[in-house]
Amino acid sequence: MRTRTPFALTLALALVACSGDDAASATDATTTASTATTAGTDASESDSDTAAVDPACGSGLVVKGEGEDKMAKWGAPCTKDEECVALIGEGALCYAAIVDVYKAPGGYCSKPCELMDADPLYVLDHPDCGPGITCLGVNGIFTACLPECTSDAQCQRDGYSCHLLPQIGMENDPTFCLMMDSCLVNPP
Repeated sequence: MRTRTPFALTLALALVACSGDDAASATDATTTASTATTAGTDASESDSDTAAVDPACGSGLVVKGEGEDKMAKWGAPCTKDEECVALIGEGALCYAAIVDVYKAPGGYCSKPCELMDADPLYVLDHPDCGPGITCLGVNGIFTACLPECTSDAQCQRDGYSCHLLPQIGMENDPTFCLMMDSCLVNPP
């Protein structure tokens, strides 16, 4: 049996939904205990405004890669929920950060899901997510649907790469297109 780092603290990696309309609105209370944050400058800055790009995070802009783009729908850039609903369906949200710990440069389309237990942390082909999509997280703290990836080439956005969940991912866990570990909401 493997032991994990205190999950409530480290799953401060969960994506916090941006409301798109009201910066003070709360996210879906059934899937996260955090309050919503707006996409802010990362998701709303124009392509020409590169001076505002945080070098620790990247721009979040789409970049050309080789092979399948795992971020064409799930993980696509966004500034409001409606953009994500158009890509992945009803219930989709535009996430701006991972539980106020990591920024999601350029916004991140996903949708909440519900796991039955705290372990396992990952359920592939979850009914809330659909075929080929993994539900990850812990109910009451954070859950979201994401496709698994196997290489950085599949994460075709500036500032994102294919890796384990920061702080809690363990050897043989699935990997996902996520922001860089250095992309902190409140850097030290």
